Amino acid sequence: MIVPTAAPGAVAAGSDAEEFRRALDATGSLWVRVSGDCMAPTVRDDQWVRVRRRSSHRVGDVALLDASGCPELHRLVDRIAAGPDAWYVHVGDNSDAPGLAAARDLLGVVEVSRPRRKPAWRAHLWGLGLKLGVFLWYLGLPCPPGALRRAGRALKGAALARA
Repeated sequence: MIVPTAAPGAVAAGSDAEEFRRALDATGSLWVRVSGDCMAPTVRDDQWVRVRRRSSHRVGDVALLDASGCPELHRLVDRIAAGPDAWYVHVGDNSDAPGLAAARDLLGVVEVSRPRRKPAWRAHLWGLGLKLGVFLWYLGLPCPPGALRRAGRALKGAALARA
């Protein structure tokens, strides 16, 4: 969780992800204060970090995400290409629960010098399963039951909505 507070170049408290997006579009970077320990020890609770706007993202980046209107700081652990769209599997450094974000939901990047300490096996396997689902969808084959089928429908719906 990110708590923006009044500081030079920071967005006002109580901001949502759209306010972060506007501020980053206008200035290119801003300072935010982190609240929570999901990125510990890389980024600690109450630590100030500088978020910079970037046009492209790489696996391994610590990114500020728009998680349904709420700003969230997570590491990108996998990239999934689905037609013209790109999706990223993300996870906190102190967490094992992965998430999925569209490239348009990545607001900016925090430059950190510390790599993730523990392997993100669950997130990597989830990303691999999503890639398999996309591949099967491209081939026109039915997806396996469960999570891959749901993920394949979500990616297909997003690709069709953008077309």
